[in-house]
Amino acid sequence: MKTLEVLVNPFGKLESESPDNITTPNFGKDELLERVWNYFHSFDGKTIYYGEDPHYYSPLMRHVSPLNLDFILTPAQISVFFEQLKNLPRQMLHKNVYAGLFVSRLINNSYQNENNHFVIDTGDKFTSNLVVGLNGEKDNPLEITINGFGGDYLGQESKNSIIRVKGSVDNQCGGFCDNLNVTVEGNAGGFFGYNSKNSFFEIFGDVGDVFGSDAEKSTFIVHNRKAYDTFKKNIRNRSKVILRD
Repeated sequence: MKTLEVLVNPFGKLESESPDNITTPNFGKDELLERVWNYFHSFDGKTIYYGEDPHYYSPLMRHVSPLNLDFILTPAQISVFFEQLKNLPRQMLHKNVYAGLFVSRLINNSYQNENNHFVIDTGDKFTSNLVVGLNGEKDNPLEITINGFGGDYLGQESKNSIIRVKGSVDNQCGGFCDNLNVTVEGNAGGFFGYNSKNSFFEIFGDVGDVFGSDAEKSTFIVHNRKAYDTFKKNIRNRSKVILRD
């Protein structure tokens, strides 16, 4: 198998955007948030090894999981942390996969310690791999609301979770998920809900190509004829698409 080495360095030496120019935000008296922020900045030159498919994220989650990421933040603290994270230079935030995965792990840690109902305000910031690998329970699904743009790979490889996006998403939202409930109030890019299982998706805007491909026992609710026709070309494996006005 071919292996592609990717440098995961959100704070690489970019012109006028080096780590030296990044200061710790004022988190008030919240020393835990300061420690998490400094921990996030401590990774430099780490590597992730993909398989042949550079968009398959299980290897990424396996990379993040062994990290000593034992911080337990409340949903409110995670919201504050992301608010500062999204203010980093745009080039740092979207040209790597690490930032979104880091936040995803913070959310899972918090949920596993009896927290829920997370809110992330993204605005129009492009954030790749946000809320990837969510790991809820069937009788108590992990719930999160994204206010703004969801970026690429939102909800990838998640299970037993509810995601509400008050905005649009880009490509490959909800891929390889199981028992995921996703509502997108805006538009979506391609490969929406692909390879999903036992999941529910509702989208109010337009859709890209290859929506719902290889989904199994999933339901897609759409609100315009164009999206409906796009889904109908791809739906199989006992999945279904429903058109609502």
